[in-house]
Amino acid sequence: MRHIISALCVAAGAIAFTSCNEKAKLADSLTGTWSSAPERIATADTRATTTVERTLTFLNDESSNTGGDVDATVKFSILTGTQLQAADVQPISITAEGTASVSGRWEATDDDEIVVNWNFSTLKVNVDPDAVSLDYDVVTQNDSETLMTLKPAVIKALTATISSAMPTEVFNFGKVDDIKFINNSTSLKCEIGDKDYVFNRLL
Repeated sequence: MRHIISALCVAAGAIAFTSCNEKAKLADSLTGTWSSAPERIATADTRATTTVERTLTFLNDESSNTGGDVDATVKFSILTGTQLQAADVQPISITAEGTASVSGRWEATDDDEIVVNWNFSTLKVNVDPDAVSLDYDVVTQNDSETLMTLKPAVIKALTATISSAMPTEVFNFGKVDDIKFINNSTSLKCEIGDKDYVFNRLL
Protein backbone atom coordinates (compact mmCIF):
# COMPACT_ATOMS: atom_id res chain seq x y z
CA MET A 1 0.00 0.00 0.00
CA ARG A 2 2.84 2.36 0.88
CA HIS A 3 4.41 1.62 -2.49
CA ILE A 4 1.16 2.55 -4.26
CA ILE A 5 0.82 5.82 -2.31
CA SER A 6 4.46 6.63 -2.99
CA ALA A 7 4.01 5.95 -6.70
CA LEU A 8 0.92 8.17 -6.81
CA CYS A 9 2.80 10.98 -5.10
CA VAL A 10 5.64 10.68 -7.56
CA ALA A 11 3.18 10.72 -10.48
CA ALA A 12 1.37 13.77 -9.10
CA GLY A 13 4.67 15.53 -8.63
CA ALA A 14 5.73 14.72 -12.17
CA ILE A 15 2.44 16.07 -13.57
CA ALA A 16 2.78 19.29 -11.58
CA PHE A 17 6.39 19.71 -12.70
CA THR A 18 5.42 19.13 -16.33
CA SER A 19 2.59 21.65 -16.05
CA CYS A 20 4.92 24.28 -14.59
CA ASN A 21 7.44 23.63 -17.34
CA GLU A 22 4.75 24.02 -20.02
CA LYS A 23 3.59 27.33 -18.55
CA ALA A 24 7.16 28.59 -18.31
CA LYS A 25 7.83 27.53 -21.90
CA LEU A 26 4.76 29.45 -23.12
CA ALA A 27 5.73 32.50 -21.07
CA ASP A 28 9.25 32.45 -22.48
CA SER A 29 8.00 32.16 -26.05
CA LEU A 30 5.43 34.93 -25.55
CA THR A 31 7.83 37.41 -23.98
CA GLY A 32 8.36 40.29 -26.39
CA THR A 33 6.33 42.68 -28.54
CA TRP A 34 3.61 41.54 -30.94
CA SER A 35 1.48 43.46 -33.43
CA SER A 36 -1.88 42.55 -34.98
CA ALA A 37 -3.35 43.38 -38.37
CA PRO A 38 -5.75 46.37 -38.57
CA GLU A 39 -9.28 45.56 -37.42
CA ARG A 40 -12.55 47.48 -37.54
CA ILE A 41 -14.37 47.92 -34.23
CA ALA A 42 -17.73 49.27 -33.12
CA THR A 43 -18.04 52.50 -31.13
CA ALA A 44 -20.88 54.48 -29.58
CA ASP A 45 -20.86 56.62 -32.73
CA THR A 46 -22.69 54.36 -35.20
CA ARG A 47 -21.71 56.66 -38.09
CA ALA A 48 -18.00 56.13 -37.44
CA THR A 49 -15.68 53.71 -39.17
CA THR A 50 -12.97 52.99 -36.61
CA THR A 51 -9.91 50.85 -37.33
CA VAL A 52 -7.42 49.73 -34.68
CA GLU A 53 -4.05 48.00 -34.73
CA ARG A 54 -2.95 46.41 -31.45
CA THR A 55 0.62 46.13 -30.18
CA LEU A 56 1.16 44.00 -27.06
CA THR A 57 4.39 43.81 -25.05
CA PHE A 58 4.65 40.90 -22.61
CA LEU A 59 7.27 41.00 -19.85
CA ASN A 60 8.15 37.88 -17.87
CA ASP A 61 8.90 38.14 -14.15
CA GLU A 62 12.07 36.32 -13.13
CA SER A 63 10.46 35.36 -9.83
CA SER A 64 7.61 33.35 -11.37
CA ASN A 65 8.79 32.87 -14.98
CA THR A 66 5.15 32.33 -16.00
CA GLY A 67 3.90 35.90 -16.47
CA GLY A 68 4.34 39.53 -15.56
CA ASP A 69 3.46 43.01 -16.83
CA VAL A 70 1.75 43.60 -20.16
CA ASP A 71 1.68 46.92 -22.00
CA ALA A 72 -0.68 47.55 -24.89
CA THR A 73 -0.67 50.32 -27.46
CA VAL A 74 -3.39 50.79 -30.03
CA LYS A 75 -3.11 52.88 -33.17
CA PHE A 76 -6.54 53.99 -34.32
CA SER A 77 -8.03 55.83 -37.27
CA ILE A 78 -11.55 57.23 -37.48
CA LEU A 79 -13.75 58.33 -40.34
CA THR A 80 -17.07 59.78 -39.27
CA GLY A 81 -19.56 62.58 -39.80
CA THR A 82 -21.48 65.02 -37.68
CA GLN A 83 -24.70 66.96 -38.05
CA LEU A 84 -23.01 70.25 -37.19
CA GLN A 85 -23.79 72.70 -39.99
CA ALA A 86 -22.94 76.28 -40.81
CA ALA A 87 -24.31 78.68 -43.43
CA ASP A 88 -26.48 75.99 -45.07
CA VAL A 89 -23.51 73.84 -46.09
CA GLN A 90 -23.32 70.05 -45.88
CA PRO A 91 -22.57 68.19 -42.62
CA ILE A 92 -18.93 67.87 -41.60
CA SER A 93 -16.81 64.86 -42.48
CA ILE A 94 -14.15 64.02 -39.88
CA THR A 95 -11.00 61.91 -40.18
CA ALA A 96 -8.62 61.43 -37.28
CA GLU A 97 -5.77 59.29 -35.99
CA GLY A 98 -4.19 58.69 -32.62
CA THR A 99 -3.05 56.20 -30.03
CA ALA A 100 -4.37 54.62 -26.86
CA SER A 101 -2.41 52.71 -24.23
CA VAL A 102 -3.18 50.59 -21.18
CA SER A 103 -1.19 48.32 -18.85
CA GLY A 104 -1.95 45.23 -16.83
CA ARG A 105 -0.73 41.83 -15.70
CA TRP A 106 -0.72 38.46 -17.44
CA GLU A 107 -0.16 34.85 -16.37
CA ALA A 108 0.24 31.60 -18.28
CA THR A 109 -2.37 29.12 -17.03
CA ASP A 110 -1.71 26.26 -19.48
CA ASP A 111 0.60 25.39 -22.32
CA ASP A 112 -1.53 27.44 -24.76
CA GLU A 113 -3.54 29.82 -22.58
CA ILE A 114 -2.99 33.03 -20.61
CA VAL A 115 -5.18 35.26 -18.45
CA VAL A 116 -4.89 39.04 -18.61
CA ASN A 117 -5.99 41.61 -16.03
CA TRP A 118 -6.11 45.14 -17.46
CA ASN A 119 -5.70 48.15 -15.19
CA PHE A 120 -7.97 50.69 -16.86
CA SER A 121 -6.83 53.43 -14.50
CA THR A 122 -3.70 53.50 -16.71
CA LEU A 123 -5.73 54.06 -19.91
CA LYS A 124 -4.48 57.02 -21.95
CA VAL A 125 -5.96 58.25 -25.25
CA ASN A 126 -4.23 60.73 -27.51
CA VAL A 127 -5.95 62.13 -30.62
CA ASP A 128 -3.24 63.64 -32.83
CA PRO A 129 -4.35 67.24 -33.55
CA ASP A 130 -2.27 67.33 -36.73
CA ALA A 131 -4.05 64.23 -38.04
CA VAL A 132 -7.57 65.60 -37.49
CA SER A 133 -9.20 66.76 -40.71
CA LEU A 134 -12.62 68.43 -40.95
CA ASP A 135 -14.22 68.96 -44.33
CA TYR A 136 -17.43 70.12 -45.92
CA ASP A 137 -18.53 68.78 -49.27
CA VAL A 138 -18.09 72.30 -50.62
CA VAL A 139 -15.56 74.41 -48.78
CA THR A 140 -15.09 78.16 -49.00
CA GLN A 141 -12.46 80.14 -47.18
CA ASN A 142 -15.03 81.27 -44.61
CA ASP A 143 -16.11 77.65 -44.11
CA SER A 144 -12.48 76.64 -43.47
CA GLU A 145 -12.17 79.29 -40.78
CA THR A 146 -15.37 78.00 -39.17
CA LEU A 147 -14.02 74.45 -39.19
CA MET A 148 -10.85 75.50 -37.38
CA THR A 149 -12.93 76.87 -34.50
CA LEU A 150 -14.73 73.50 -34.22
CA LYS A 151 -11.55 71.42 -34.08
CA PRO A 152 -10.95 71.52 -30.26
CA ALA A 153 -14.52 70.37 -29.58
CA VAL A 154 -14.20 67.59 -32.18
CA ILE A 155 -10.93 66.35 -30.61
CA LYS A 156 -12.57 66.30 -27.18
CA ALA A 157 -15.54 64.31 -28.51
CA LEU A 158 -13.30 61.83 -30.34
CA THR A 159 -11.17 61.31 -27.23
CA ALA A 160 -14.30 60.49 -25.22
CA THR A 161 -15.55 58.09 -27.91
CA ILE A 162 -12.26 56.18 -28.09
CA SER A 163 -11.84 56.14 -24.30
CA SER A 164 -15.23 54.47 -23.89
CA ALA A 165 -14.55 51.99 -26.72
CA MET A 166 -11.20 50.72 -25.43
CA PRO A 167 -12.52 48.70 -22.43
CA THR A 168 -15.61 47.40 -24.25
CA GLU A 169 -14.37 46.76 -27.79
CA VAL A 170 -10.56 46.47 -27.77
CA PHE A 171 -9.52 45.24 -24.32
CA ASN A 172 -12.73 43.44 -23.44
CA PHE A 173 -10.97 40.14 -22.83
CA GLY A 174 -9.39 38.47 -19.84
CA LYS A 175 -8.15 35.33 -21.54
CA VAL A 176 -6.24 34.38 -24.69
CA ASP A 177 -6.77 30.77 -25.85
CA ASP A 178 -5.25 28.32 -28.31
CA ILE A 179 -1.92 30.14 -28.63
CA LYS A 180 0.19 28.57 -31.36
CA PHE A 181 3.53 29.86 -32.58
CA ILE A 182 4.13 29.67 -36.32
CA ASN A 183 6.72 30.70 -38.90
CA ASN A 184 9.66 29.89 -36.60
CA SER A 185 7.95 31.74 -33.74
CA THR A 186 7.88 35.02 -35.69
CA SER A 187 4.07 34.91 -35.61
CA LEU A 188 1.39 33.51 -33.35
CA LYS A 189 -2.20 32.47 -33.82
CA CYS A 190 -4.66 32.72 -30.96
CA GLU A 191 -8.32 33.03 -30.03
CA ILE A 192 -9.65 36.07 -28.18
CA GLY A 193 -13.31 35.75 -27.33
CA ASP A 194 -14.83 34.06 -30.35
CA LYS A 195 -12.42 35.53 -32.88
CA ASP A 196 -9.16 34.24 -34.33
CA TYR A 197 -6.17 36.59 -34.44
CA VAL A 198 -2.66 36.56 -35.87
CA PHE A 199 0.10 38.61 -34.24
CA ASN A 200 3.55 39.20 -35.71
CA ARG A 201 6.62 39.54 -33.51
CA LEU A 202 8.25 42.96 -33.52
CA LEU A 203 10.85 42.50 -30.78
